[in-house]
Amino acid sequence: GPSQSKPAGPKPTPPTLVNPGITAEDLNNPPGGIQDTVEVIREFEIFREDGDTVTVFSGDQVVPQPNFVSAVVRPTAEVYSSSRRVLVITADTGRFYHPGNEPTRGEFHRNTVVTQYQAPDGETLDLNSDRHVEFRLYLDNLTRFNRENGNIQSSGPVHLVGPTLDFTGRGLDLTFNLLDQRVEQLII
Repeated sequence: GPSQSKPAGPKPTPPTLVNPGITAEDLNNPPGGIQDTVEVIREFEIFREDGDTVTVFSGDQVVPQPNFVSAVVRPTAEVYSSSRRVLVITADTGRFYHPGNEPTRGEFHRNTVVTQYQAPDGETLDLNSDRHVEFRLYLDNLTRFNRENGNIQSSGPVHLVGPTLDFTGRGLDLTFNLLDQRVEQLII
């Protein structure tokens, strides 16, 4: 499967939207009366920290739309629950919903891949190879995520692979417990 390009290391610190001259505040509070796209932004990252968990939303391009919605080209969501565990979601396109300037939910479209990485004690997490992959899910249809509920869902075909498994099914309901920092339920 495809490998991730984010370097491993300690959890990132939470800055704001990375794009000179434009902040998340600017995108979510355009001047009154604007209904059209504000501006196309290239190579963005949004960090969100909740206690021990850091979530990084990124993409190659984002097109802000009305009502706190952004269309995203090659979106990625990374949930770092520790320096040794991360859940990564990637796709060709997607849509993030971000009331209050931070994405809380969204959709991934076409060629969605969900990967859970876990490094053993004493090892640095490697996101550039399959060495620390616990499992990888390949999804063809619309995949929805809700960060507040720790939930990822899809109704289409699912291919689940890991070091000791290879399974094909239909429909996905994955619950990630942010407090306990683990996948709590995986139903295919």
